[in-house]
Amino acid sequence: MPYLYIYPIPPKSSRIKFTGYIVPKILEISLAVPRTGWTWPEVGIDVTFELSIVNGDISVICYASDFDKEKLFFPLILRTHDIVRTALNLTTFSPGFGFTFILDEATFPDGTKNKLMIQEPALATLSTSTEKQVDYDTVMKIALQELPVARALHDLIDSITVFHAAQTACLRAIETLRNHMVPDTKNRERQWKIFRQNLRIQRTYLEPITKLSVGPRHGDPIYVPDIEIKNIQERAWTIVNRYFEFRKLGGREPLPLILFPYLA
Repeated sequence: MPYLYIYPIPPKSSRIKFTGYIVPKILEISLAVPRTGWTWPEVGIDVTFELSIVNGDISVICYASDFDKEKLFFPLILRTHDIVRTALNLTTFSPGFGFTFILDEATFPDGTKNKLMIQEPALATLSTSTEKQVDYDTVMKIALQELPVARALHDLIDSITVFHAAQTACLRAIETLRNHMVPDTKNRERQWKIFRQNLRIQRTYLEPITKLSVGPRHGDPIYVPDIEIKNIQERAWTIVNRYFEFRKLGGREPLPLILFPYLA
Protein backbone atom coordinates (compact mmCIF):
# COMPACT_ATOMS: atom_id res chain seq x y z
CA MET A 1 0.00 0.00 0.00
CA PRO A 2 1.47 3.41 -0.92
CA TYR A 3 2.43 5.68 1.96
CA LEU A 4 4.03 9.04 2.59
CA TYR A 5 7.26 9.04 4.57
CA ILE A 6 7.10 11.42 7.51
CA TYR A 7 10.50 13.01 7.97
CA PRO A 8 11.81 13.23 11.52
CA ILE A 9 12.74 16.50 13.17
CA PRO A 10 16.56 16.78 13.30
CA PRO A 11 17.98 16.48 16.83
CA LYS A 12 19.05 19.72 18.51
CA SER A 13 17.43 21.70 15.72
CA SER A 14 16.42 25.35 15.61
CA ARG A 15 12.84 26.35 14.78
CA ILE A 16 12.24 29.03 12.15
CA LYS A 17 8.75 29.94 11.00
CA PHE A 18 7.70 31.67 7.78
CA THR A 19 4.21 33.05 7.24
CA GLY A 20 2.46 34.57 4.26
CA TYR A 21 -0.62 34.40 2.07
CA ILE A 22 -1.94 33.46 -1.36
CA VAL A 23 -2.97 36.07 -3.93
CA PRO A 24 -5.79 36.50 -4.91
CA LYS A 25 -7.39 36.36 -1.48
CA ILE A 26 -10.55 34.84 -2.93
CA LEU A 27 -8.56 31.66 -3.58
CA GLU A 28 -9.08 30.25 -0.08
CA ILE A 29 -6.97 27.11 -0.38
CA SER A 30 -6.48 24.91 2.67
CA LEU A 31 -4.04 22.01 2.79
CA ALA A 32 -1.56 20.22 5.03
CA VAL A 33 1.59 18.62 3.66
CA PRO A 34 3.46 15.82 5.47
CA ARG A 35 6.86 16.76 6.80
CA THR A 36 9.41 17.13 4.02
CA GLY A 37 13.15 16.79 4.51
CA TRP A 38 16.07 18.47 2.77
CA THR A 39 19.82 18.13 3.12
CA TRP A 40 22.05 20.91 1.92
CA PRO A 41 25.23 19.02 0.94
CA GLU A 42 27.37 22.11 0.31
CA VAL A 43 26.99 23.09 3.97
CA GLY A 44 26.02 19.80 5.58
CA ILE A 45 22.82 20.75 7.37
CA ASP A 46 19.49 18.95 7.55
CA VAL A 47 16.13 20.73 7.51
CA THR A 48 12.62 19.39 8.04
CA PHE A 49 9.65 21.45 6.82
CA GLU A 50 6.04 21.46 8.01
CA LEU A 51 3.69 23.29 5.63
CA SER A 52 0.08 24.15 6.33
CA ILE A 53 -2.28 26.51 4.53
CA VAL A 54 -5.62 27.57 6.01
CA ASN A 55 -7.97 29.66 3.88
CA GLY A 56 -5.05 31.05 1.93
CA ASP A 57 -2.85 31.85 4.95
CA ILE A 58 0.52 30.10 4.74
CA SER A 59 2.59 28.75 7.62
CA VAL A 60 5.89 26.90 7.20
CA ILE A 61 7.85 25.68 10.22
CA CYS A 62 11.47 24.77 9.52
CA TYR A 63 13.57 22.65 11.88
CA ALA A 64 17.21 23.23 10.95
CA SER A 65 20.31 21.67 12.42
CA ASP A 66 23.23 24.01 13.11
CA PHE A 67 21.26 27.06 12.01
CA ASP A 68 23.37 30.15 11.36
CA LYS A 69 21.18 33.12 10.45
CA GLU A 70 23.86 34.99 8.56
CA LYS A 71 24.90 32.05 6.38
CA LEU A 72 21.76 29.98 6.06
CA PHE A 73 18.79 32.32 6.03
CA PHE A 74 18.69 32.88 2.27
CA PRO A 75 19.08 29.17 1.32
CA LEU A 76 16.39 28.35 3.90
CA ILE A 77 13.84 30.82 2.55
CA LEU A 78 14.73 29.72 -0.99
CA ARG A 79 13.90 26.09 -0.21
CA THR A 80 10.82 27.12 1.79
CA HIS A 81 9.59 29.04 -1.22
CA ASP A 82 10.18 25.97 -3.41
CA ILE A 83 8.10 23.76 -1.12
CA VAL A 84 5.19 26.19 -0.91
CA ARG A 85 5.25 26.75 -4.66
CA THR A 86 5.36 23.03 -5.44
CA ALA A 87 2.47 22.18 -3.10
CA LEU A 88 0.34 24.98 -4.52
CA ASN A 89 1.26 24.16 -8.11
CA LEU A 90 -0.04 20.62 -7.70
CA THR A 91 -3.13 21.79 -5.81
CA THR A 92 -4.07 24.31 -8.50
CA PHE A 93 -3.14 22.01 -11.40
CA SER A 94 -6.49 20.23 -11.54
CA PRO A 95 -8.83 23.25 -11.24
CA GLY A 96 -6.57 25.40 -13.42
CA PHE A 97 -6.21 28.30 -10.96
CA GLY A 98 -3.63 31.00 -11.48
CA PHE A 99 -2.04 32.45 -8.35
CA THR A 100 0.99 33.87 -6.66
CA PHE A 101 1.96 33.95 -3.00
CA ILE A 102 3.97 36.07 -0.63
CA LEU A 103 6.04 35.07 2.39
CA ASP A 104 6.19 38.28 4.39
CA GLU A 105 7.36 37.40 7.91
CA ALA A 106 9.98 35.19 9.59
CA THR A 107 10.11 34.20 13.25
CA PHE A 108 13.56 33.11 14.47
CA PRO A 109 14.54 30.69 17.25
CA ASP A 110 14.91 33.51 19.80
CA GLY A 111 11.35 34.70 19.10
CA THR A 112 12.28 37.81 17.12
CA LYS A 113 10.20 38.55 14.03
CA ASN A 114 11.38 40.15 10.80
CA LYS A 115 9.25 41.44 7.95
CA LEU A 116 10.48 40.12 4.62
CA MET A 117 11.10 41.99 1.39
CA ILE A 118 13.43 41.62 -1.57
CA GLN A 119 16.00 44.27 -2.34
CA GLU A 120 19.47 44.18 -3.89
CA PRO A 121 21.21 47.40 -2.76
CA ALA A 122 24.10 46.84 -5.18
CA LEU A 123 21.69 47.12 -8.10
CA ALA A 124 20.42 50.50 -6.93
CA THR A 125 23.84 52.04 -7.55
CA LEU A 126 23.65 50.87 -11.18
CA SER A 127 20.27 52.43 -11.94
CA THR A 128 21.49 55.91 -12.82
CA SER A 129 19.36 56.56 -15.90
CA THR A 130 16.20 57.47 -13.95
CA GLU A 131 17.65 59.33 -10.97
CA LYS A 132 16.34 62.72 -12.10
CA GLN A 133 12.59 63.22 -12.31
CA VAL A 134 12.77 64.41 -15.91
CA ASP A 135 14.68 61.26 -16.89
CA TYR A 136 12.29 59.04 -14.95
CA ASP A 137 9.37 60.65 -16.80
CA THR A 138 11.08 60.10 -20.16
CA VAL A 139 11.79 56.42 -19.51
CA MET A 140 8.32 55.89 -18.04
CA LYS A 141 6.75 57.19 -21.24
CA ILE A 142 8.89 54.81 -23.31
CA ALA A 143 8.05 51.81 -21.11
CA LEU A 144 4.32 52.53 -21.09
CA GLN A 145 4.10 52.99 -24.84
CA GLU A 146 6.47 50.25 -26.05
CA LEU A 147 5.49 46.73 -24.99
CA PRO A 148 8.94 45.14 -25.58
CA VAL A 149 10.49 47.62 -23.13
CA ALA A 150 7.77 46.84 -20.58
CA ARG A 151 8.41 43.11 -21.01
CA ALA A 152 12.15 43.54 -20.61
CA LEU A 153 11.61 45.44 -17.36
CA HIS A 154 9.26 42.71 -16.18
CA ASP A 155 11.90 40.04 -16.80
CA LEU A 156 14.62 42.12 -15.18
CA ILE A 157 12.63 42.52 -11.95
CA ASP A 158 11.69 38.83 -12.10
CA SER A 159 15.40 38.03 -11.95
CA ILE A 160 15.47 39.20 -8.31
CA THR A 161 11.85 38.38 -7.42
CA VAL A 162 11.27 34.87 -8.77
CA PHE A 163 13.69 32.33 -7.33
CA HIS A 164 15.66 30.20 -9.85
CA ALA A 165 14.76 32.63 -12.66
CA ALA A 166 17.82 34.88 -12.67
CA GLN A 167 19.78 33.37 -15.55
CA THR A 168 16.89 33.05 -18.00
CA ALA A 169 15.15 36.27 -16.95
CA CYS A 170 18.30 38.38 -17.30
CA LEU A 171 19.08 37.07 -20.76
CA ARG A 172 15.47 37.33 -21.93
CA ALA A 173 15.37 40.99 -20.85
CA ILE A 174 18.50 41.74 -22.84
CA GLU A 175 17.38 39.79 -25.90
CA THR A 176 14.01 41.55 -25.87
CA LEU A 177 15.73 44.94 -25.99
CA ARG A 178 18.08 43.70 -28.70
CA ASN A 179 15.14 42.58 -30.86
CA HIS A 180 13.38 45.88 -30.20
CA MET A 181 16.44 47.91 -31.12
CA VAL A 182 17.25 45.88 -34.25
CA PRO A 183 14.09 44.17 -35.54
CA ASP A 184 15.96 41.86 -37.92
CA THR A 185 15.29 38.33 -36.71
CA LYS A 186 16.88 36.75 -39.80
CA ASN A 187 20.37 37.93 -38.91
CA ARG A 188 21.00 37.40 -35.21
CA GLU A 189 24.70 38.18 -35.39
CA ARG A 190 23.92 41.54 -36.99
CA GLN A 191 21.45 42.27 -34.20
CA TRP A 192 24.03 41.55 -31.51
CA LYS A 193 26.72 43.58 -33.27
CA ILE A 194 24.54 46.71 -33.52
CA PHE A 195 23.20 46.24 -29.99
CA ARG A 196 26.69 45.93 -28.51
CA GLN A 197 27.99 48.87 -30.55
CA ASN A 198 25.13 51.16 -29.58
CA LEU A 199 25.46 50.39 -25.88
CA ARG A 200 29.27 50.11 -25.91
CA ILE A 201 29.36 46.50 -24.72
CA GLN A 202 31.96 43.92 -25.67
CA ARG A 203 30.96 40.32 -26.35
CA THR A 204 32.88 39.15 -23.26
CA TYR A 205 30.65 41.23 -20.99
CA LEU A 206 27.59 39.27 -22.13
CA GLU A 207 29.16 35.82 -22.02
CA PRO A 208 28.54 35.01 -18.32
CA ILE A 209 24.82 35.69 -18.83
CA THR A 210 24.49 33.72 -22.06
CA LYS A 211 26.51 30.73 -20.81
CA LEU A 212 24.71 30.33 -17.48
CA SER A 213 21.29 30.53 -19.12
CA VAL A 214 21.81 27.67 -21.58
CA GLY A 215 20.92 24.83 -19.20
CA PRO A 216 17.83 26.39 -17.57
CA ARG A 217 16.50 27.56 -20.94
CA HIS A 218 16.54 23.97 -22.16
CA GLY A 219 15.06 22.31 -19.09
CA ASP A 220 18.42 21.40 -17.56
CA PRO A 221 18.78 23.46 -14.37
CA ILE A 222 22.21 23.65 -12.81
CA TYR A 223 23.46 24.81 -9.43
CA VAL A 224 24.95 28.28 -9.69
CA PRO A 225 26.71 29.86 -6.69
CA ASP A 226 25.07 32.99 -5.34
CA ILE A 227 28.08 35.15 -6.24
CA GLU A 228 27.68 34.23 -9.92
CA ILE A 229 23.94 34.98 -9.83
CA LYS A 230 24.68 38.43 -8.42
CA ASN A 231 27.28 38.98 -11.13
CA ILE A 232 24.87 38.31 -14.00
CA GLN A 233 22.14 40.39 -12.33
CA GLU A 234 24.52 43.33 -12.05
CA ARG A 235 25.57 42.96 -15.68
CA ALA A 236 21.95 42.79 -16.85
CA TRP A 237 21.04 45.84 -14.74
CA THR A 238 23.95 47.76 -16.23
CA ILE A 239 22.96 46.84 -19.79
CA VAL A 240 19.32 47.82 -19.32
CA ASN A 241 20.45 51.06 -17.68
CA ARG A 242 22.60 51.80 -20.73
CA TYR A 243 19.65 51.04 -23.00
CA PHE A 244 17.64 53.71 -21.18
CA GLU A 245 20.54 56.16 -21.57
CA PHE A 246 20.63 55.32 -25.29
CA ARG A 247 16.91 56.03 -25.62
CA LYS A 248 17.14 59.26 -23.65
CA LEU A 249 19.72 60.49 -26.15
CA GLY A 250 17.40 59.79 -29.06
CA GLY A 251 18.08 56.11 -29.72
CA ARG A 252 19.80 56.68 -33.06
CA GLU A 253 23.54 56.99 -32.40
CA PRO A 254 25.84 54.87 -30.22
CA LEU A 255 26.41 56.11 -26.69
CA PRO A 256 29.29 58.63 -26.51
CA LEU A 257 32.49 56.80 -25.55
CA ILE A 258 33.70 59.66 -23.37
CA LEU A 259 30.71 59.05 -21.07
CA PHE A 260 30.20 55.34 -21.65
CA PRO A 261 33.47 53.43 -22.13
CA TYR A 262 33.19 49.88 -23.40
CA LEU A 263 32.07 47.28 -20.85
CA ALA A 264 34.33 44.25 -20.93
